[in-house]
Amino acid sequence: MSSTKVGRPTKRVKEDLIKARVDSDLKEKLELCAAKLGCSKSEIVRFGIENIFKQLNGEIEK
Repeated sequence: MSSTKVGRPTKRVKEDLIKARVDSDLKEKLELCAAKLGCSKSEIVRFGIENIFKQLNGEIEK
């Protein structure tokens, strides 16, 4: 059996895992956003982090 992973190829391997505790309201909001955008909860979290990072560096108008 092959030891290589099967899945979508990516240029940016996501090998780090971050856990966060959230209340049920925030979890529900995350799940709703993911469902409406048709993506994973992880993608929503990454998108949010990128947007906050850009705001802090003045790349996005507030």
